[in-house]
Parts: sequence; structure tokens; C-alpha cells
Amino acid sequence: MEWYYARDGQQLGPVNDQTFERLRISGTISDATLVWNSSMTDWQPLGEILASVPPLPGAEVLEFCRACGRAVNPDELLRFRDDVVCPECKDVYFLGVYQGTAAPGAMSFAPMWKRFLARVLDMVICSAATGLFSAILTPLLFAFDMSEEAAVGLFALFYLFSFALQIVYETWFTGRFAATPGKMALGLIVVTEDGSKVSYLRAFGRFFANILSASILYVGYLIAIPDVQKRTLHDYICSTRVIMKAPQR
Repeated sequence: MEWYYARDGQQLGPVNDQTFERLRISGTISDATLVWNSSMTDWQPLGEILASVPPLPGAEVLEFCRACGRAVNPDELLRFRDDVVCPECKDVYFLGVYQGTAAPGAMSFAPMWKRFLARVLDMVICSAATGLFSAILTPLLFAFDMSEEAAVGLFALFYLFSFALQIVYETWFTGRFAATPGKMALGLIVVTEDGSKVSYLRAFGRFFANILSASILYVGYLIAIPDVQKRTLHDYICSTRVIMKAPQR
């Protein structure tokens, strides 16, 4: 069902049921907000609509996590002030409360399409660097009368350089800035499961775990699609999360 709601004298919408519920949980829509859908004859305050629709007998009552918006049984939720948080989001949520820099629910997990695009950008950057090295290396093969063994050695050096560059690139940028240039461009950062900064050692291990995710037809990446926190295999192995960077105030 599509909903419309009034805010600051303007009619906004339409939004689907899930988006409407997220707006209600975040406080964007309150009980006093005028709302309307195609089943209603006129605009009404949301509070009146909720009060006039009692739950069905025997129906399962669900609440929504303030951080990820997932519908969860109330018995599984943690309550803090007026918010409810699922167990999987509690570390990130309470870190934001402690730091006072990210409002509850503002720290969101990066969608897979953004992570994929960031990976493509990083590959382009690394390819440009290795291409420059190749442009320097190739003329050497023709400038000197090299033996076959020497030529093979130069190509081995090229591939070694390419692999080493990727390790340094991923480890240094992630450990120093919590994001590679590709992730920076899309506003993504890598954090630990409690939301803290990733160490250089963890970033180093994450590079090799990433290779494991890419093996076996990229199944390690695909497991993030149904995951609430969008965790890939290397996120599980290294206890990391990729989240949207909070806007600067």
C-alpha cells in the first residue's frame, strides 16, 4: 500500500509500507502527523488510525529495530530510552550513543551495489599504477638482448609488484583512513563489529580474506545480500562491517 503524509504544510509521498514504518520509527512521522492512503476517505492523524485498528487475535506482534529497521520479536529486542535495537545492531548503536556523533539509526550498513562500485574504482586505480610500471618494464625487453630466463624473471617481477601493490594499497588506506580511495569516493568506511577503527593488522588480514570471498564464484560476496548487516565472508572472518560514513556536522 502507498502512503502520503503531511509535513511543514506539504504533501509528501507516496512511500510503501516498509518506508512508512521506518519514518514512524525514526520520528519523522508522529501520531499527530496527517496521513492518507487509497483506502481512506480523508486525511487523519496517524495516532487515530493506529488506535482504530486492533491487532488480530493470535497475530504475532513485531517491533522494528531502530538501527536496521528489521522486524523482530519484542522479546529479542534491547530497549534504551524510547528506542529498541536488535542484538546484531546493539554494538554499533551504543557506540553511536557513547560518542554522541551518530544519532541512533544514523549509522547504516553499505548496500552491496556501492561496495561493488567502490571495488571497481579501486581496481581501476591499481590497474593504472601497474600499467605505468608495465610501460616502464616493456621497453627493457627490447632495449637489451635478454635471455628467455631474464625475460621470464622480469615478468615475474611485474606480477609480484602488482600483488604487493594491492596488499599495500588495501592495508595502508584501510588502516589509516578506514577506507580505500574507492570507498572514500562513495562515502563508505570499514569498522570493527563494535564500530571502532580497523587496525593495520586486521586490514592486512582482510585483504587475504577478501581473496577467499572472491573464490568459488564469488559466493563470499553473495552471502551479504540476505544479511541484515550486509556482511561478506571476509567481514565475518575479520569481524568487520562496511557502513555509510556519517555526514560531517
